[in-house]
Amino acid sequence: MLKEGTILHFNLFQFNNPNASPKSKYFVVVKNINNVTVLASLPSSQKHLPFDLQSTFGCIELPDSGIGCYAFKAHEPVATNGFTFPLDSYLYGQHIDEYDLDNIFEIHPFEGIDYQIKGEMLEEKLHDVINCLKNSTAVKRRFKRLLS
Repeated sequence: MLKEGTILHFNLFQFNNPNASPKSKYFVVVKNINNVTVLASLPSSQKHLPFDLQSTFGCIELPDSGIGCYAFKAHEPVATNGFTFPLDSYLYGQHIDEYDLDNIFEIHPFEGIDYQIKGEMLEEKLHDVINCLKNSTAVKRRFKRLLS
């Protein structure tokens, strides 16, 4: 249903945490698990990095700070169709989660209204993201096993 590397944008994404208010979010499928669930990350434009790393992109691992992320530079193509994130964006290892596909599409049923498929991540970029996350100390062990 959703291939690994698919980038979506939800107009009002309903988080796994029921106390979180829905908001506009990008959604990156990192791993598809038998077309039932996906391991995904919600990129953030919030920089939770030390000041001296503010302009670093790619894989960033700061085990002493508990930070592991993959940083995308704004307006740099990340998808086969040329899609770019409008702002510098970060896939934080600690924010990876598992999402049930039936639940996602029950809450967000209409492509073009509830969500848009923005593109398929460039193969090399997806490979770099997966390697970064599966080697990150910020990613839970069970998610690392799924990525291996």
